[in-house]
Amino acid sequence: MVVAGGDVEGEVYVEQNAGGTGAKVRVTGNRLPYAPSAMLTTTVGGRHPSGIDLRVESVRVSEQFGDPLNAPVFATGARPWLAVKKLTDRTVVVDRSRGLLPGLPRVVQLGFERGW
Repeated sequence: MVVAGGDVEGEVYVEQNAGGTGAKVRVTGNRLPYAPSAMLTTTVGGRHPSGIDLRVESVRVSEQFGDPLNAPVFATGARPWLAVKKLTDRTVVVDRSRGLLPGLPRVVQLGFERGW
């Protein structure tokens, strides 16, 4: 059944399409924005009798969309990245309750991120 405005009952529309024309575009069946279709968290670990506890965790979140049109934002492929923490490498105190504990030194990380 057609309702006011030319919409079809039971269908979901978005007011603006990717071209910015303002025409209504049917988005029925699309995923909600920022809702991945799958999420997986895996943790493996153990505890040594001496009290040392070690765990390794992996988190995988499937593709998400930022709009109801499910328009892709990034192309898949390898992208390099660089992270530098504490650029000045200045010594700072991070805890005084257990004595003067200095903060971490400068950390530089370089890697590649690959799309699925």
